[in-house]
Amino acid sequence: MRSSRRRKRLVERGRLSDALKLPIVFLFKKQLSYALPLSLYFLVAIVATYPLTLRATDHVFGTGTPMLNSWAMAWVNHQLPQDPWHLFDGNVFYPYSRTLAFSEHLLAPALMASPWIAVTGNAILAYNIVALLTLTLAGLGMYFFCRELTGSPFPSFVGGLLYAFNTWNINELSRIQILSNQWFPFLLWALVRYFANPTPKRGFVVGLFCALQALSCMYWALYLPFVMLPALVVLQWRHDLRWRKFLWLGSSLAGAVLLTAPFAVPYIQNSGAFGFERDPPNPVPIDRYLQVNRGKHSLRKLARNRSTQ
Repeated sequence: MRSSRRRKRLVERGRLSDALKLPIVFLFKKQLSYALPLSLYFLVAIVATYPLTLRATDHVFGTGTPMLNSWAMAWVNHQLPQDPWHLFDGNVFYPYSRTLAFSEHLLAPALMASPWIAVTGNAILAYNIVALLTLTLAGLGMYFFCRELTGSPFPSFVGGLLYAFNTWNINELSRIQILSNQWFPFLLWALVRYFANPTPKRGFVVGLFCALQALSCMYWALYLPFVMLPALVVLQWRHDLRWRKFLWLGSSLAGAVLLTAPFAVPYIQNSGAFGFERDPPNPVPIDRYLQVNRGKHSLRKLARNRSTQ
């Protein structure tokens, strides 16, 4: 009688132990499924930018713009903790104020660079690390988005490769602001998840990625409505959410606008003070997307092999 009770208690304890292990195992497998594509995208980023990785401490790809952007990211990291109200009053072009707004402020890339600048004090190294991480996150974001839509890991991984490592994107290594398009697929992924299950947390995530993309590049901030509005129309047509379900999404997006709008003010002030304006750019020819800039050794080798076939 005692032995049967003891066996029963052991069985119950075993079931309880299994019940406790299940979420841990599930969480571990889920994190591992993300770690593999993340690692692979990072390795591809190293290969695609070769030989920059071997000289990351004192070399950049291109001239002019990378040095300007390295300064901007270093200045944001210097000024933000000390005097954030004068963030745009850079230590260049004295006696003018708002000199950071003569170009991109690069707040989000600068925050990505902050750990490396704090540890090494090397703004060039931090710039190159951010470039590698930006390419990696672009691939991972598209992987998340495609997998949310298809549920298939391998096609999603290929989608991430095509988005992050196409020739146009790699050619923008010299302009970290244009390269910083990694938050667009994360934003679309978050929107799809919100419409599938509208919750405050998922609404917050949409606003977060919207703000990160807007604070990465002023150009991309202007492009955001052209990405979001069609996505919202399609998702609403598919899910037909009731209007009150938009409360969390609308609040989060309003918060993103309130957070990012002040960063546009110095640019508007400079435009009025100096009469800054730009002529409409010429359209980009289609074959530009198949060209490879000098210095992209791995891509140029592929291009040569293709031309000899």
